[in-house]
Amino acid sequence: MADAPDLDLHGDSSGFWDHLRRTSTPPDAAQLFPLTSDRFAEAEHFLCLLRELQPSANEVNRANWYAGAYLTAVVSIFDVARSDNISEDTPLLRERGAKNDEPEDGDPYRVNQVLRELRNIRLHLGEPIIEPKREMLPVDIMRTLESLTNDAPLRWFLHPPDDLALGSLKSPLLSPAERTRFHDRFYRVPFVSLMSQHLYVLKRSFIETYNQLAIPQ
Repeated sequence: MADAPDLDLHGDSSGFWDHLRRTSTPPDAAQLFPLTSDRFAEAEHFLCLLRELQPSANEVNRANWYAGAYLTAVVSIFDVARSDNISEDTPLLRERGAKNDEPEDGDPYRVNQVLRELRNIRLHLGEPIIEPKREMLPVDIMRTLESLTNDAPLRWFLHPPDDLALGSLKSPLLSPAERTRFHDRFYRVPFVSLMSQHLYVLKRSFIETYNQLAIPQ
């Protein structure tokens, strides 16, 4: 099966990495929105490097360097968009989701805030944010039923920050309840699969923003 390696290594059963790679921004988007385009390119580059890195204990430092660089690029997309004169009422900036003082309808898991906090933990404290683990996913259970294997392969997963790291943050972005909600939903999702979906959604919203701002209505 052609897609078996991707399922084995990344658990990307929805194929978001392929969707991401097949989705191209308009040719002149880099000229019109250079900073935002550059951050998207950086994020995709480091996610690609991490995707190609075989999960193992020997590669933890390299993997966390790639993951930290990815998060630095992806969370800064919203920051540099304003410098590219992208306004708050565009699809891209609306993807930031709810703020601390707003209802959580737009982003119930506070994904973008979680990623920004993880970036801060990695950048300012040097703490690991991903680790190699074996977690049984639906695709692994299917293979077990077919007697192809009785174990899950190593994959990169988010590493829960410890209390000491969280306590060292000068300005925490999330409440304990918000962290728990995100943890319960996403910490058993392989990091590359989760970030492929996240970056794909942002890329689609960037294209919609381009269509709104650059194409005469």
